[in-house]
Amino acid sequence: MPGVKLVRDRMREIPWRGEGAKQYLFQVTTNTPAYRTLLRDKVFEESTELANARTMGEVIEESADLYEVILAMIVSRGIAADRASAELCLQFYAQTKFEERGGFIQGLCFAGQVRPDHPHLTTPRHTAPAEADV
Repeated sequence: MPGVKLVRDRMREIPWRGEGAKQYLFQVTTNTPAYRTLLRDKVFEESTELANARTMGEVIEESADLYEVILAMIVSRGIAADRASAELCLQFYAQTKFEERGGFIQGLCFAGQVRPDHPHLTTPRHTAPAEADV
């Protein structure tokens, strides 16, 4: 849906600078491919904003936005019934994966040959980042 993006659920209740823009708010059915496409687009939007965040406040704010989109994706796929159960599910699997493989805190990298079927090969390749401002 060109020109359409997901916004947070309570946007109708929050005062806007241009209140007239609220007329463009509408709701999509959440168990549809169109909704899942909007969620996918929102993941890209929020992850880009997080990657470009420069201040601690921006990092936290964009992380929270991305977290909410991830929870919505879990619900939309039928993995959990609601936000609270999606959060528990995500925490459980994140902890399990952390215990098995660790996290990404230590900066460990791999520079060898990536197997041909690895999903990394279908996403844009980035060079090593410069030191972040944060």
